[in-house]
Amino acid sequence: MNRFWFRRRLGLFSKDLGWGWTPISFQGWLLTLAFVGFIGWAYFYKGKSWDFLLYSLLALFLFGMIADSKSGY
Repeated sequence: MNRFWFRRRLGLFSKDLGWGWTPISFQGWLLTLAFVGFIGWAYFYKGKSWDFLLYSLLALFLFGMIADSKSGY
């Protein structure tokens, strides 16, 4: 069984064309869906305010830290 949740993308000049992470397990997909759901919730309830920006940046930072720690490629 694969212990990694995400596959690391390599960069613009590789075959992957981009930076970031791609989910490769159901845990990675669940975390990605939770991230998107949280951003949607924050936008719906906080609207276009500084709170939404703060929540979005915090969620992006946490998602990035988790994805980086759970990727091994």
